[in-house]
Amino acid sequence: MRGLDLRIRYLQKRMPDLRVRAAYPDDERKIFFAAFVWLKNEAQVQIEYRIVGSDERDYKKNNISLDLPLAQALIGKKVDDEVARRGYKI
Repeated sequence: MRGLDLRIRYLQKRMPDLRVRAAYPDDERKIFFAAFVWLKNEAQVQIEYRIVGSDERDYKKNNISLDLPLAQALIGKKVDDEVARRGYKI
């Protein structure tokens, strides 16, 4: 019960800061928060990520936090752009 109480208090403190995004970005070809992204490395191995908030990260589901350098490097990129930081191609 103590764990649940702590989690409830944490979420109650976060609620005022949350904002719902009602619309997609103007250019849907660009990577944005909550987007699913498919990357290929130099060996043509493909992996899918979803860019999420820090509370939603789940590495087993490939949900990566917006705070990670990889996610920050991806934001704003388009199809066929290269992400030099990791050697991945979108």
